Order: sequence, then C-alpha cells, then structure tokens
Amino acid sequence: MTDHQRFVLGVRGEFACFTRPEMKVERVSYDVITPSAARAIFEAIFFKPAVRWKVRRIEVLAPIRWMNLRRNEVASVVSTRNVQQAMKQGTGN
Repeated sequence: MTDHQRFVLGVRGEFACFTRPEMKVERVSYDVITPSAARAIFEAIFFKPAVRWKVRRIEVLAPIRWMNLRRNEVASVVSTRNVQQAMKQGTGN
C-alpha cells in the first residue's frame, strides 16, 4: 500500500516565461506556470529518484501582468540584397 502525501509549494517572482512550443519564431509564454515547470521546481528542491511528483492543481494568487519584450535572438541579419534576389528568382535558401 502506498502512502500519498500532499505538498504545497509557493512560487513567486517578478518575471517568468513558460515558452509555448508551437510558437517557433517568437517566445510566447503560457498564462500561468505549466504543470511540467511546477514538477521541475519540486524536483529541483526535493530530488529523489524513487519519487515521482504529480501536480494536481495550480492556483494563481495574484493578477497576471503582461509585458511585451522584443529581442533579436537570431545570430545574423539577412542581407536585403539576398532577399530581393530570392524574391525575383522565386526561390529561397
């Protein structure tokens, strides 16, 4: 027989980004922490190979505030000349 205990963890911070995988180009965050991110926090604090954490509920205790942050995460800039040439030829690399 297994004995299940419930643990509650309060997490807070000024900024958070829980990236949505379907948004490949820009980082777009989920509204709240994801269950997998919450599980990772538990594992970071209470790691034990025999324990499997299962997140049952996530409660939001304060209003969610959004901000737009634009960053260029691309290693290099595309040449305007190359873009115009590809548009004329109808091809792209």
